[in-house]
Amino acid sequence: MAKTNAPTPEEARAIEAVLRRRNETFADAWALNLNMALRISDLLALTFDDVAGNVVTIKEKKTGKAKVFPINNRAREIILRRRAEYPEDKFLFQSKSNRVKNLEPRPITREAASRAFSDAGEMVTDKNISSHSARKCRGRALWETGTPIEVISKMLNHSSPAVTMTYLDITQDEVNQTYLDLNI
Repeated sequence: MAKTNAPTPEEARAIEAVLRRRNETFADAWALNLNMALRISDLLALTFDDVAGNVVTIKEKKTGKAKVFPINNRAREIILRRRAEYPEDKFLFQSKSNRVKNLEPRPITREAASRAFSDAGEMVTDKNISSHSARKCRGRALWETGTPIEVISKMLNHSSPAVTMTYLDITQDEVNQTYLDLNI
């Protein structure tokens, strides 16, 4: 399986535009995750009850750790719009499939989201875009704007900054460039 890549912020916006023309739910999931950087399982499991005011409270599926974090204006706008459009829904990204109509509410599947993101990504870039790409995009964009790797590591809930450096595809060429960028 090919390694998932982080799109640039410009590519991420273009992917969102493609998704928006095809399916609002997938476009909103992509856009929200560009702003929250959650693992896809945690994003899709979000309920409207998890969002209280300007804060999201979840228990991460992978780590089992509680995570409480603020939401920015873009995330708030998406959540409020989805709540207004789907007042009866439990999940932010609830499945509308005929297969789940008479069952307990369920979120859209990870597979469906990943397929939609990958298909849109193929139209925009030659990078391997998956359900993890929006999370990587946010981390990479923060690093490129000077956010310390330790802070990004904490935000992504990684075990160490070394894991985050690998995750963000920080290359030896980028490390080598730091020797050339600063003359003291």
